Amino acid sequence: MKKNSKTVNWRALSSVAALAIALHTSAAFAQANSPAGDEASSKDEIIVTASKSGAQNIQDVPLNISAVGTDQLEKSGSSTMDDIMRQVPGVNVSGAAGNKSIIIRGLAAQTGAAMVGLYLDEALLPPTGTYGVAQVDPRLVDIERVEVLRGPQGTLYGAGSVGGTVRYITKQPDLNDVKAAINVRAAARSSNGGGSYDGDIMFNLPLAKDKLGLRIVAWEGQVDGFQTNTGLKREHTDKETTYGGRAELLFQPTDTTKVTGTLHYQSIKLDDTSRVFVDGNYRSAPLLEPFNDKVWMGSLTLEQKVSFGTFTLTGSHIERSGVLNLDQSQFLTVADPVNRAAFLPARFNSYDLKYGTIYRDAIIKNNVGELRFTSDFRIPVQVTTGLFYNRSVGTNNVYGFFVDPGTGLPYGALPVWYETHNTSNSTNKAAFFNLNWSVTDRLSVEGGIRYYDLGRSNQIYIANPFFGLKTGYEPKNVSKHTGTVKRAQITFKPNSDILTYAVYSQGFREGGANTQLPGSVGIPRTFSPDFVDNFELGFKTELADRQLVLNGAVYHMDWKGIQVLQRDNTGAYSFTTNGGKAGFDGIELEARLSPQALPGFTLGLSGRYSKQKLAEDNPAVTPVAGLKGQAIPYSNKLGLAASVDQKFDLQGLSAYVHLDATYTGKGYTAFDPRDRFYRAIGDYAIINARFGVDEATWHASLYTKNLTNTRGYLTWTVEAFPGIPDRVNVTQPREVGIELGYKF
Repeated sequence: MKKNSKTVNWRALSSVAALAIALHTSAAFAQANSPAGDEASSKDEIIVTASKSGAQNIQDVPLNISAVGTDQLEKSGSSTMDDIMRQVPGVNVSGAAGNKSIIIRGLAAQTGAAMVGLYLDEALLPPTGTYGVAQVDPRLVDIERVEVLRGPQGTLYGAGSVGGTVRYITKQPDLNDVKAAINVRAAARSSNGGGSYDGDIMFNLPLAKDKLGLRIVAWEGQVDGFQTNTGLKREHTDKETTYGGRAELLFQPTDTTKVTGTLHYQSIKLDDTSRVFVDGNYRSAPLLEPFNDKVWMGSLTLEQKVSFGTFTLTGSHIERSGVLNLDQSQFLTVADPVNRAAFLPARFNSYDLKYGTIYRDAIIKNNVGELRFTSDFRIPVQVTTGLFYNRSVGTNNVYGFFVDPGTGLPYGALPVWYETHNTSNSTNKAAFFNLNWSVTDRLSVEGGIRYYDLGRSNQIYIANPFFGLKTGYEPKNVSKHTGTVKRAQITFKPNSDILTYAVYSQGFREGGANTQLPGSVGIPRTFSPDFVDNFELGFKTELADRQLVLNGAVYHMDWKGIQVLQRDNTGAYSFTTNGGKAGFDGIELEARLSPQALPGFTLGLSGRYSKQKLAEDNPAVTPVAGLKGQAIPYSNKLGLAASVDQKFDLQGLSAYVHLDATYTGKGYTAFDPRDRFYRAIGDYAIINARFGVDEATWHASLYTKNLTNTRGYLTWTVEAFPGIPDRVNVTQPREVGIELGYKF
């Protein structure tokens, strides 16, 4: 089943091409029935706030930014991070539900903190849960828009926004009208995937007209799962259940004062891992690996306008907890029978102890605050400046359980074979300043700087001697780093329809302290931050009376001191160290066509081509850890997307057709082809379609996701010991369903 690593999946590419051909056909078919006078969607302004300098039309923002609004979210049926990011050039998502990693421009992290900052309104969502660089995966319910900034955003958004920043902007309470909405969806899935069911509900209540309003949303869904566990003789073991809610209170006592408070909760639960064997949607070990990710957030934002600008104060408390189970049977086999005889009483000799799991119960608590001032001076110079503070406290409890092969779950009577407790603390204090000078009506220059002060510590307690370990506390590891990142930009507008810019920007990730793991040797105590320098030329255009919008950018980036994943002498543990440098070169394009000759028709095209390779050998590591010229793991060269929307009149009803297709290029899981962990991933196309009616008070649609039932590889896990089958995360199977909704 392993694909040839030197070929291109022409079938996948042809799927995207076939959709592009179908676009013209569907437009011509629907043109005669399109409502006369329906304005082209490109004329609808998309307002964004990502620059932190107030609300602006996206075409007036000199940043490489994409935004997906409410209408596009609904027409494309986007409900998860995968759905939305697949449509944005330069962006990939890897990982399973509730445990995602966002990759922008090929900046793929194997270890360390996340490379992309993720926000829910003004609140920074914690990027780490149970392990790794996993991101929160907020459901796209009652969302106004999703903003995606590509390239380093270190001066305004700080640590973690190395590849870019993603912002989920929620719909705010309406202070005047009572509103309510309900949506339900049901679908059947291919590949023995069972069914999918979910729904959401919204209430908007103006508590004091023009002054105080409350908006409440809730959602719940279930996906049966497509994995078969042959060892347990059970199907759909990877059932996914998601539920959550959000309450937002808006208080606007005057035209210049605005206070917003938000409570948000979400739980994603998988009864079993969604990783399956390469040759089919099954696993053979009689063992379950459940996963649960919970996020609770409370946030408060105060905006106060004055005659010379706006002060914004934001604060949030976020708790993210997770339970993760990983099959560790291979390590029990190595340890047995010596450890078992020394550790377990004789009365347990009759138990089948071939299977075991590592159970991780982790929680991270984040307190984040920012005080920001955005000027509105009556001079051609404007500033954005502020202070930022983030404190995180985390605990990670790890237990090793023997698993009953009859149930797939831990034995209740047996003691654990492994137990450690890890605590971590980190602080991130920063000050930032950005200045924009409008030299003329067409030319402006901009500069920014951010000073950061980072501190991190962790300590592990060993509570179990199963592997002959010494119990007690290991030495505490502490790391501290201070420094600055900068930004400089020139923006030129030849006329009202064209904007060009040249920018130099920096981004960085926090350094950290490696946990001194039991039984391992040679693990460095700390690792340093890594940095990205970005050199970019971009343009934004609105042509032919805004019938055609065309945006693009070319860039070169240098990634220095790359945080690299290494394995210790036992092969069971991994740690982080700093490697060498990498170079990134790419081009990104977005186009949207809404011709007046085809009322109600919109064609969207986007693509990017990039190369991301090591610029030098990774120092002080084995040859398979990365040599000059080798591609960055989990990056790829090519990404394409196409979409078409056609609105038309259907017997007096407002109907529409939506089609979209995306192609994800080929990537690899390791630097060096000689590395036994090296596998090919990506190289697949996904096609979605939807037909619906959208009236003022109700809507209905028929849809299909992954029309061709493509099975693409998202991640690929090679076990520590040879001979154990590889496991992969794959794209979700084809889904055919119906959606119904009512609102007033």
